[in-house]
Amino acid sequence: MPPLLDPTSSQLDMAAADQFLRQAHGNQNRAGLMLKDYRPNLSDDQVKLLIERATKLSTNGGVDPDSWPELFLALNAWNVKPVVQIVEDLLIETGVHVWAGMFEAYKTMFAIEMCSAILESRPVAGYFPVFSSVDILYLCPDMSPGLFADYAKPFKLSSHGDRFRGLHPDVPGVIAIDDPRLQRAVKGRILFLDTMLDFARIKEASRSGEWIEFFEKLRDLIRVHECRAIVMLAHPTKAGVRNSIIDATEFLKDSITFGGKLDVGLAFANVANTSKIFIERIKGRSFKKKGFTFTVTIRDDAGNSYLDRGQFPIFDKPGLAGKRSDHAGRGGRPSKITDGQREQLKKLLQERDLHGDRLSDNEIGKRLGVNNHTAKSWIAKFGEEQF
Repeated sequence: MPPLLDPTSSQLDMAAADQFLRQAHGNQNRAGLMLKDYRPNLSDDQVKLLIERATKLSTNGGVDPDSWPELFLALNAWNVKPVVQIVEDLLIETGVHVWAGMFEAYKTMFAIEMCSAILESRPVAGYFPVFSSVDILYLCPDMSPGLFADYAKPFKLSSHGDRFRGLHPDVPGVIAIDDPRLQRAVKGRILFLDTMLDFARIKEASRSGEWIEFFEKLRDLIRVHECRAIVMLAHPTKAGVRNSIIDATEFLKDSITFGGKLDVGLAFANVANTSKIFIERIKGRSFKKKGFTFTVTIRDDAGNSYLDRGQFPIFDKPGLAGKRSDHAGRGGRPSKITDGQREQLKKLLQERDLHGDRLSDNEIGKRLGVNNHTAKSWIAKFGEEQF
């Protein structure tokens, strides 16, 4: 049995004492019997202290109420790391993230693009800087392993070897979120769960209890098992799909608790009759920007697939994307100018008036995030004061 006295001071070693009391199961009589082996080395006061401590534990469910200062620590004594961004404006360290969108909203493809960018230390979507290259564990029981491998191939995820891992393709079913092997595997990695409900196993989505338990298990993966961040892909409510305006209360799952528990939420929506995906941040703990939106596109001007080339580039940059209802048209190009783009166009045309034609229509289009054809159309309308 471990010694109870600090050899340098002959005082009780409280950590050893607590271990002793746990062996005694907080029982006074059992503690007294166990103390026979220690009695020759302990003073009467030390024996009394141990017996009193065992009594407190036995009458308070094994908890010593006098230990409350160790449980409720003064803020200035906290030893925690500051929250930092892994990907600017999109992904935070130790955060639980949810990306909600209808099927065919390209959530999985954007996740693959983010994984590739993080592993390659390049900007996500060619725009959002990556501050930390982190290993990844991606679990996707939502599709066959062969199909996922096909999706990932153009983005060269297999070239990163051990840094990008997934569940063995021959393992049947879905691994539990509190499986000890998963707890060990997430250390130092970002965990992607595609899709969330495969792992949450929620029976009654409108009730809080199951969501609280699920998110506590997620937090344990981060807090206890050192997972760097968690990203979960999910489907929105039916009301969220039908609404032309993205409302967080409609886009997230039925329980308010679900929205309250996550750190960062992104909503994904197809832009009708275009090749664009509209993305809006609907919850952003640690992010200060409000109304944060942008679009990405799956096709270039000629209609060729970016995804087949291992790309998923930004189209409308943050600050220029406007609202979901602002986007319509054909071929992935906006037919309606946003307020931010209108103001920027005004400044660009003023700059051109001052410096001549050195600022071409094509250059204006690049700065606005649109193609040359759209830029010429907007410039003409601006000149005719149609905006």
